[in-house]
Amino acid sequence: LETLLEKMNRTVSVDDLPRDNRITFRTFLHVLEQHAWQNGGSGHDDGNNMRYIQIVEEHRQLSVKRGEYLQAEEAAKQLVELREREEMRRQTLATANTASDRAKIQAAHQKQYLEYSCHWDEFMEDFDRKSMEYVAEVKDRQAQELSEFQDNMVEDMQSKPMKWSHELIHWRKRQHVMAEQRNYADAQQIKAIADDMEEEELENMNLRFTTSFQKKEAAFRQRRAAEIQALLKRVDVRRKELEQQREYDSKRLSQRNRNVIAGMESKQSIEKAKTLDLNKIELRNEMATIREDVAKGLA
Repeated sequence: LETLLEKMNRTVSVDDLPRDNRITFRTFLHVLEQHAWQNGGSGHDDGNNMRYIQIVEEHRQLSVKRGEYLQAEEAAKQLVELREREEMRRQTLATANTASDRAKIQAAHQKQYLEYSCHWDEFMEDFDRKSMEYVAEVKDRQAQELSEFQDNMVEDMQSKPMKWSHELIHWRKRQHVMAEQRNYADAQQIKAIADDMEEEELENMNLRFTTSFQKKEAAFRQRRAAEIQALLKRVDVRRKELEQQREYDSKRLSQRNRNVIAGMESKQSIEKAKTLDLNKIELRNEMATIREDVAKGLA
C-alpha cells in the first residue's frame, strides 16, 4: 500500500491505514478520494484519473494472474467507473472552455454597447446644448429687433406733423383775426374753444397712435413667436430623427452581436462534438496503452 502511495506522490496519515497495512481495493480508492477532498481537490476529477486507471489496471491484471477473480471483477468495475469519470472530466473541461469563450465575447459586446450608448448620450447632450444656445441667440436677436422697432415707431410718430381738423383750423384762424382786430375778449373766448378742441383732438391722435402701435407691436411679436415655434419644431423633429437613428443602430448592433454569438455557438457545438469524439478515441488508446504497458511489466 505504501508503495502504491509513493507511485502516486500521495502521503496519507498512518491513522488512515490499517495496522496490517492491507485494505480492500475499494477502501483504498476511498482513502485516496477523501485525501483529495481534504487537500482542496475534487476526488477523482482532479486530472489524476489516468494514474488511478493505471493502478487499477495493475491490480486487475495481478488479480487475474493470482487467480483472485473476484478482485479482478471489482477492479474491472472500478475501471469502468474511472473511465466514465475521466470522460466526464474532459467533457466538463471542454464545456468550461466553451463557456469561457462565450463569456469573453459577451463581455466584449457589453463593453462595446456601453461605449456605444455613452457616445450617443454625449452626442445628444451636445445636440441639445447647441440647439438651446442657438434658440437663445435667436431670442436675443428678436429682443434687439423689437427694441429697434419700438424706437422707430416713436420716432415716426414724432416726425409726422399734427393733422388738425378743419374745424379747429377755422377756429384758430378766427382767433388770430380777432386778435389782429384787437378784439381781445372775443379772441380769448375763441382761443379757449380752440384749446379744448386741440386737447381733445390730441388725445384722440395719441389714442389712435397707441392703438396702432400696440397692433403693430403685437403683430411683430406674433411673427417672432412663430419664428421661435418653427425653430423649436425643427429642433424637436431633428431630435426625434436622431433618437430613431439611435434605436435603429442599437438594434443593428444587438442583432449583429446575437449573430456573432449564434455563429460562435454553432461552431463551438461542432468543435465540441469533434473534441468529445476525439477524447473518447484518445482515452480508449491511452487505456489500451496502459493495459499493454502493465502487461509487459508483469510478464
